[in-house]
Amino acid sequence: MSRIFAGCSRSSDRSSSAGVVASCSSSSGVSCFVEEGYGCAICPAGLVDTSGESGLVFRPLEPPVYTKLAIAWKKSQPLAPAAAAFLDELRAVISD
Repeated sequence: MSRIFAGCSRSSDRSSSAGVVASCSSSSGVSCFVEEGYGCAICPAGLVDTSGESGLVFRPLEPPVYTKLAIAWKKSQPLAPAAAAFLDELRAVISD
């Protein structure tokens, strides 16, 4: 794991061990911190903009890391049209 973080920090001491120094609940916030050189981020592929204009790059972890994801909603409450459309799309993607 330490080689993943090699060269990610602004610190001149590149030999320091990696540690979590901040957490962020938005992908745009994470992108800003990384773009400003405060470190690097571990996130799912496609979560942040890695286009040529962003200056960011995605490197997959080796070996790959997998996780389970769940979605929940209140059964007794009707879904808003946007939420229903999202759920329909999600079901279509999962069934492929």
